[in-house]
This record gives sequence, structure tokens and C-alpha cells, in this order.
Amino acid sequence: MLSGLAFGACIDTEGPSGVTQPGPGNQTALSFNGAFAGHAHGCAIVNGGAALCWGAGGDLGDGTLDESATPVRVQGPQIFAQLDLSSFTCGLTTGIDGGQAWCWGENTSGRLGDGTTEDGLVPQSVDTELAFEDIATAGVHACAISTEDDLYCWGSNSFSQLLAHPDTFSVSPIPVATGMKFRDVDGGGLQTCAIDDGESLWCWGGNWGDSMVEVTAAPIFERLSVGGEHACGLTTDGEAFCFGSNTEGQLGDGTFDQDPLGSAPVPVATELRFIDISAGSFHTCAIADDGVAYCWGRDALGQLGDGNPAGEPGKKNTPTQVVTSTTFVDFVDISAGRFTSCGVTNRQVGLCWGFGTGSASQSFSFQPVEIGS
Repeated sequence: MLSGLAFGACIDTEGPSGVTQPGPGNQTALSFNGAFAGHAHGCAIVNGGAALCWGAGGDLGDGTLDESATPVRVQGPQIFAQLDLSSFTCGLTTGIDGGQAWCWGENTSGRLGDGTTEDGLVPQSVDTELAFEDIATAGVHACAISTEDDLYCWGSNSFSQLLAHPDTFSVSPIPVATGMKFRDVDGGGLQTCAIDDGESLWCWGGNWGDSMVEVTAAPIFERLSVGGEHACGLTTDGEAFCFGSNTEGQLGDGTFDQDPLGSAPVPVATELRFIDISAGSFHTCAIADDGVAYCWGRDALGQLGDGNPAGEPGKKNTPTQVVTSTTFVDFVDISAGRFTSCGVTNRQVGLCWGFGTGSASQSFSFQPVEIGS
């Protein structure tokens, strides 16, 4: 395990196919390919695809129920291309076994998709022979797009997350929206949204109901991210739009106004253009085209990263710059969770801020700290 490892240190332990795995004693510096914030845990992809997690016990994929303030190695030989977190974790592999789906954590309503309802303390193979190109986790369900651009979901159906599926849950992937093709999917809370091959945006589950609803007057999104009760997207020229709940200012439009369900996405109140965006439970983060990170919405535990103590004020309804301790920090990847936000810089440094940063010295911080420090 890596608990307590300083991430400016070195690593060793050559893994499958020559991939360097985390561990003390080698002369290879640890670098981050992605950092992801969940509900009560965080995870990262490092080096050639090894996964690390920290936070609540049972969510870390290390085979134990132990919690850890700093990253521990996820068990197994998987080489991950992407991860997605909510209250559990799913990921897709790369390489020879590219597109295989694995999930771990609590398995309420079969949300791990492994054919059972047993919790997974290590990654569990999703019960399918399909290969996927995109995967998304939500509260108690998950969805993925196959390499044939078909959409599959599994887990709870209590709020129509699986659309017309007759049962209250499914422990294995089932096809949804058959006859349609998709290029992007994301989920959060009880809802899921997806972009079809004709660039239309559809949402379902939760307050959306038991059928797919086309989002009114939505722009064409290049990127899509779905949070707890809101969602955001980026157009091809980097303009940010959000829609859904705005109780915490998470839409970033300068108001706390609540629009009716299905209202057209509103533009984020800024002249900035963005390269990445992530909708969390009650806040949103994005990276501007100059590499500077911004967040908006709930700031109760420092998840906006602006260096100001929570409550001054506790929520902000326009983009607020994330303040780093060093200059020339260019972000290339960002993730908003529940109480935490994380990002990766162009130098492959992993940073988090808020509560549960993956740092033993600063597990709670109003501005970014290095994961594992």
C-alpha cells in the first residue's frame, strides 16, 4: 500500500506489460494522468495506467475496509484509460484489453454491474463481453457507451435511471434507448444525460421522469458533465453553459434563480473560454484556455479553491479563480466532486482542494495541495 508515500518521491514495482506501478525505491518520478473527486473518496491514474484511491474505507479498491488520508494502490492488473467517481468508482482499461469496464465499492442495487449485489473491495469486472468507449457513474447507477455507440446502463431503476426496464434494478448492463447512437454520456445523483450522434442532448431519471427528454434549445456541446442536480457543457469554441438546480449558484450565471425543469441551458457569466468542465454535487469547476482553473457554486468546505475561508460567502454564483501557491500552474484536467475538487497540471502534478485532498499534511485546504504530500 501507498498510504503515507510522498508523491514527490520515487516509485518501483514493475507491473503487467512493463507498466511501472507505485511503490518505494525506484528512480521513476510519479506523475498523474488524471485526478478524480467523488463523494467521500478520490482516485487518480498515474504512470502507465495504475489507479490509486484515498478517502472512505471500502471505496478504495485495495481489498480492505480501511480508510486512508493518502493514496493506496488499487489491487489488480488493470491498466486504466479513464475513471469516473461518485459514491463508487468505475473505469475503462486501455491496451490489449482496452474498453473493458471495471467497478468497485459499495454495490447497492447492483451498481457495480458485476452480476451480483456484493460489495467490491477490489475492481470487479462488469458482467458483459462488450467493449466501451465512455463510462459514467451516478448515485446508484452507471451507464456506458459501447464501441458500437450503443448506450447501456445498470444499477438502480427506482427513479427510471434504466428507462423502460421493468425491474427496480439490474446487476448487469442492459441496452437503453435502442435504435439511437450516442457519443457522450454522464450521470450524477439520480439523473443521466447523453449526446446522440445528431448532437441532440437528452436527459432522464430523477426529476426528468421515466422517458428521455430532449433539453430545450441546448447548444451543441463538445463536452458534457452532469452533477447532482445540474449539468454543464462546453461548446466547440469553449463557451460554458449550465442547466438544472441553482440553489448554490452552481450554474454560474450570476444568479441563484431556479429555472423550470427542462429550461434551456444558461451561459456562465464570463467572457472566458474553457477547455474542460466538471459538474460536482453542488459546485462546478472549469479550466480556461490559458490553463487557469475556476470554480463556482457551494464553497462550504473550500471546494472552490479560491483561498478564502468557507462562509465568506459560502457560495458564489460566478466563476472564481482557483488560487495556487506557485505561479505558472497550467491545468489540463479538472474534476468536481461533493466536498472536493481535483486537477492535473501540464507537468502531470496532481492537486486537490476542499475536504479529502489525498494529502496527509493538509487533508482540508482552501487552495490546491499536492496529492500524497
